[in-house]
Amino acid sequence: MKRISTISASMLAFCMNVSATDYYVAPDGDDNNSGSIEAPYHSIKKAIQSAKPGSTIYLREGTYKPNNSDIMRKNAEGVYSCVYDLFTNGIAGSPITISGYPGEKAVIDLSEVRPDERVMGFYVKSDYWHLKDFDIVGIQVTQTGHTQSINVGLFGGSNCIIERVNMHDGMGIGVYATKGSDNLVLNCDAYNNYDPVSENGYGGNCDGFGFHLNGASYTGNVVKGCRAWRNSDDGYDLINNLAPVIIENCWA
Repeated sequence: MKRISTISASMLAFCMNVSATDYYVAPDGDDNNSGSIEAPYHSIKKAIQSAKPGSTIYLREGTYKPNNSDIMRKNAEGVYSCVYDLFTNGIAGSPITISGYPGEKAVIDLSEVRPDERVMGFYVKSDYWHLKDFDIVGIQVTQTGHTQSINVGLFGGSNCIIERVNMHDGMGIGVYATKGSDNLVLNCDAYNNYDPVSENGYGGNCDGFGFHLNGASYTGNVVKGCRAWRNSDDGYDLINNLAPVIIENCWA
């Protein structure tokens, strides 16, 4: 019985991978298109809603500029409007990937996302996601009290990789984590981030990378080969962190 179960699980993973579709997004695309390389979507949101384990979402060259109408989830964690909600789980061997198209430069400009909440670019609460090879710029802070915005937030997803994602020239933290295990932040840059809006422009909640894991079981997280500079708070912040995090070959 155990052997049959193992084979069945393997066949399921294989079938999911075979049937997975890759999707393409371009600034001049159309969400009524098929999402193929010849007929790309316009919005990253549409591609995320279509993706399943094994899918890769390719971002073609150019600047993507979502606004409030593109927000996929409001009131996440009670306080965040999340532009991109990564709500589908990938599986081992078949992650869901969002990647800049090879040889092209994709930039996500969040400067027009201005809800009356904290802002989060990518809300990672699902497992086996891989974000790589694009920039995030311009994230805003719209509240004047004690607040923060986040470019990439790890709030429960495990076995995720954030790779060569550059988060800069905005008002938010680069990568921020509170939950999840065995995540890797690899060769990312966070720079020129400063919040001039909240708390009279004090800028005290604008780190490059912050791990604030709220449970001792959230182990195996690694930050490797990352750089942080000209952020108005810490380069790397681990205040109130309840599980070990390896920071390797990084600088600030």
